[in-house]
Amino acid sequence: MIYGLKSGIQRLILIRIHCYLFIYFGEMSIAFREGSVALKTGEMFVVPKGTEHRPFVKTECKALLIEPAGTINTGGTGGEMTAADNVWI
Repeated sequence: MIYGLKSGIQRLILIRIHCYLFIYFGEMSIAFREGSVALKTGEMFVVPKGTEHRPFVKTECKALLIEPAGTINTGGTGGEMTAADNVWI
């Protein structure tokens, strides 16, 4: 999936598989319960399985997100931000 994030804090997410992020435009920070990581264009990061995380951007950022088909985009927390399964954007 390719995501374009606008500025602001996104919802805290818990996923049960590894999540691979490649930043191909802009900058993104990912907050964890214990610290955070800042990513810039051209960098890749793996969010370990079972790790709660919250992406945050100050300006628009485009990232490639690699995860298995059927992965719930909000980590199973539900709500209005949860996308329908198997929908390509």
